[in-house]
Amino acid sequence: MRRSPWLLLATTVSFLLAAPAPVRAGVDCDPPNTTDPRVEYGIQTVFGLIRIRLLDQPGEAPLTVANFRNYADRGDYDGTFFHRLVPDFVLQGGGYFYDPVEGYEDIAKDPPVMNEPGICNVRGTVAMAKLNNQVNSATNQFFINTVDNTQLLGNQNGGFTVFAVVHPDDMAIVDQITELHREYGPVFVYDPDDPGDPDDVSVSPFLDNLPVLEILDRDPNGWGCVKFIDPDPVYVPQYQLWLPAADQEDCGNDQMLIDQAQALIWAAMSPQVPERLVVVQSVPEPGALLQFAAGAATLAGFWMARRRRA
Repeated sequence: MRRSPWLLLATTVSFLLAAPAPVRAGVDCDPPNTTDPRVEYGIQTVFGLIRIRLLDQPGEAPLTVANFRNYADRGDYDGTFFHRLVPDFVLQGGGYFYDPVEGYEDIAKDPPVMNEPGICNVRGTVAMAKLNNQVNSATNQFFINTVDNTQLLGNQNGGFTVFAVVHPDDMAIVDQITELHREYGPVFVYDPDDPGDPDDVSVSPFLDNLPVLEILDRDPNGWGCVKFIDPDPVYVPQYQLWLPAADQEDCGNDQMLIDQAQALIWAAMSPQVPERLVVVQSVPEPGALLQFAAGAATLAGFWMARRRRA
């Protein structure tokens, strides 16, 4: 992945976060510590900077924080985008990026990190995503809890590790993103000539619940045997998935026609340019501006001294 080396701005800042939410009965977890200032990272989006405080102290999630820092400090999250939005649940990112030459690709993964549950998945906390029924499978993907998911995620799959907290002032930015339209995402397919290529990933069969800044136009004449698709999603909460309403009466039971129509639909709905996505932009390396300012001040002082001697 050829991207700039810094995605996230690391700085030290003092602030007080919102009061901890009450712990739900039946879930063994603690509310996040919201009083101590810590190292802060900033996730830059088109809507503004989302600042997060990492929970790296003993008894919190130090292994997970170290794992996240590895990706962030290498610039692996630079140019990625939020790829999953489930209303009243989570906003997820950290998995994919857009390359102008190669298109949409998967972020290369480090070895999975040990699960560190214990902090409640309340609104505004940031946790690691995992594979189904694999407790210690978290790698690069993370999600922001947009509501209190303590009861749902506290015990599921061994509990989901909370490793950061969003600054309360920046939850308004998260909420703006959660109001976006959701669309089908790009289709990732393994390269048959190089099945071990880490940049190729299979998504079955597409990214669903992809937040986009604008929805693509629908062809009023349809795609192949599919003649109509509703431009608005139909959300099915029990499956955490939305599907467009489609009229495929002309397809009959011809699987070949159906496959051809689906290929046209995926191609038409996949985002063709990253401007439609909520992309995570890079921000300056910590201290870079300070170093520039210090250098400029030194040069200015040297110049002034020379003038005085003259």
